Amino acid sequence: KSYQQAVQFQPNFYQAWYSWGNTLNQLGKYQEALGSFEQAVKLQPKSYQAWYSRAWTLHQVQRYEDALEAYYKAIKLQSKPYQAWYSRGNTFYKLERYKDAIASYQQAVNYKPDYSQAWYSLGNALVKRNQYKKAIAAYDKAVRYQPKYREAIKARERASSELEAQKREQEIGNRESGIGNRESGTGNRE
Repeated sequence: KSYQQAVQFQPNFYQAWYSWGNTLNQLGKYQEALGSFEQAVKLQPKSYQAWYSRAWTLHQVQRYEDALEAYYKAIKLQSKPYQAWYSRGNTFYKLERYKDAIASYQQAVNYKPDYSQAWYSLGNALVKRNQYKKAIAAYDKAVRYQPKYREAIKARERASSELEAQKREQEIGNRESGIGNRESGTGNRE
């Protein structure tokens, strides 16, 4: 309530708009929060926090393309924007743009190598692209930095099972194509 009063009395008070937006987000009033963050970025267009919060809120109201643009603006304003890259990856993931999600998560861990959650999310995106070996490596890193990360441990186990199934399918396919080649007379002869 006090932030709301502050912006009424001082409409150019950036901190009040930004804080009011955060309060509205905490209350789940995302559309109203967006209005506050719009004002905040108008007043301080070089504020990483305002752009990041605006992007996060846009994601919450499923305006994903707008969120991606706002995350990109936030990224340009921060020297080590690992959180914005991570959140941008989440938005790409939600849009099922897994290749872009992978690239964003990789940027996040480049800036913050011990970011377990980003490693976990990277693994999830890699699984969506059937890149199980790389996914397992990502889950391993998530667990290395957070040893009791249950979701990452379970996801690593699932990816390992998928990798084994993939290998079995390839072996069966190789055997079948070898049999087919021998039957047609095109197989290798010793």
